Amino acid sequence: MATEHKLQAEGLKSQVKGKVRQAVGEMTRDESEKAKGKAEAMGGKLKRQAGEALGQVKKAVKKI
Repeated sequence: MATEHKLQAEGLKSQVKGKVRQAVGEMTRDESEKAKGKAEAMGGKLKRQAGEALGQVKKAVKKI
């Protein structure tokens, strides 16, 4: 699997895990768990976007 695809997949996985953790925090009224979930989801989003950007850079370099 190419690096950019791996980053995108890992990022999406972290995003989903974070959203689930956030939901659990909301259901149990645990603000700490909710905050941890939100942070994990944001980290996953950044990783996914980094993978997308890497893919775009590789495509641009191939055109040169």
